[in-house]
Amino acid sequence: MFEPYRLVLPIVWLMSILMSPLARSQSDPATIIATGNNRGAPACSQCHGADLNGSPAAQIPGLRGQSQAYLVEQLQNFADGKRHNPLMQMVASHLDEADIHALAQYISSMPIHNLVSHRPKVPSLGKMLAEEGDPVAHIPACLSCHGPYGEGVAPYIPFVYGQPAPYLRTQLNAWHGGQRPDGFGRLMNNIALRLSPEMIESVSCYFAAFSADQKATSGCPIPVASHTDLGQEPENQVKSMQQKIIDQGQRIFDDTPANASAYAWGGLSCQNCHLDHGLRAESAPLWAAYPIYPLYRKKNSRVITFAQRMQNCFVYSLNGKAPVLGDPIMVALEAYAQHVAHGQKIGVFLPQHGYPPLSKPALVPDMQRGQQVFVQHCALCHGNNGEGRRSHLNFRVFPPLWGDDSYNWGAGMSRYGTLARFVFANMPYTAAGTLSNQQAWDVAYFVDAHERPQDPRYTESVMQTQKLYHQQTDSLYGQFISEHQLGSMPLDIHP
Repeated sequence: MFEPYRLVLPIVWLMSILMSPLARSQSDPATIIATGNNRGAPACSQCHGADLNGSPAAQIPGLRGQSQAYLVEQLQNFADGKRHNPLMQMVASHLDEADIHALAQYISSMPIHNLVSHRPKVPSLGKMLAEEGDPVAHIPACLSCHGPYGEGVAPYIPFVYGQPAPYLRTQLNAWHGGQRPDGFGRLMNNIALRLSPEMIESVSCYFAAFSADQKATSGCPIPVASHTDLGQEPENQVKSMQQKIIDQGQRIFDDTPANASAYAWGGLSCQNCHLDHGLRAESAPLWAAYPIYPLYRKKNSRVITFAQRMQNCFVYSLNGKAPVLGDPIMVALEAYAQHVAHGQKIGVFLPQHGYPPLSKPALVPDMQRGQQVFVQHCALCHGNNGEGRRSHLNFRVFPPLWGDDSYNWGAGMSRYGTLARFVFANMPYTAAGTLSNQQAWDVAYFVDAHERPQDPRYTESVMQTQKLYHQQTDSLYGQFISEHQLGSMPLDIHP
């Protein structure tokens, strides 16, 4: 005979256990943050504060708003002993996988505290490294990966703005000395190895200066007023106006969709192909390109000026619309190019003026091998589907490599031979030169074997356009990949 109470009592007993404070503490993130768990992990708030904003006085970082994947990785590294900190190793050892993932999800959903919309104006070595980098030393700008304000880019690039300077110093020194793991292409290990103690000190102070808590800048020099804050003498006003145009040109160059939205509305900026603000050698740097124009260009079948070359970039590489000659956008960009090319000889082709030559690969470029290279070396920054990545403030930090927002079929990068030269010389971003010749060709083929916006020169049909403009052996336009004919996207007419 069926006796319902025999089933009900165990269910009631089980529910009472699950609803008890002891059971809730297992993986309830709010409980772990406030009081710890029942396996010996202390409360996160004891060190990081009730609001998880950290403690500058104790050199403890803020946590709220860090990406979920980054937090999971760091807690696992502490638990495994890969990242060294006695206190955090003890805490992490008392968290199981459910605790770690619950905490990471909860903390990542918290808005970053007092996210600023300005940068420190104090001129310093740290400011230069953070905002400009050092192309000669192959040190990219910190903000080129961490976002325009150091606000972080999911999944694995943390926010660094406002973190205590002593904490940042410690981490940079740990990367420099190889004591902190970096499993994604050794991005930070490669950068930190190029930083001198003075650079580490100064850039740590730069990011700490974003904090409203003066203790965050413990050990940093007291800021002095910038000359730009003191006003300009009348005789310097002309120079000041010139510098404003140059600065505007750099802003357009660095973030073209944000500063030239009427002409570039996709996901690419000038510096995505001309790295480090157009200054990096072997990345078609502006200082080597500007002096060689006017120049005959086969694509145009005539001699063109530097301004006309930039118009081509807007149409093809940025998949936008060319500003007319003399437009303020064009004037600002040309002023910036002239500025960085100051002192170079006119009409002289420098060895680093474009992308360096690359010998043919031993094997025919292959889609499958290219995908493996992409997953291992490229997806971290460009996304698993080549969509690029945005920062917490929705700034496009890493560009899309295919799809609606990428370069179109008329761009030079759509030829996988050109892309392979760029990749071999410059990628991965902080570890240039680590890919083999074969890997560069394979991953370039993989990227360019994806659909992208139509060639603006489209004529009648894909086959006719291919016949007219894509007879090069390294162009995949019109080819069939997985039964899809590349180049078959309709011509998108933007306003």
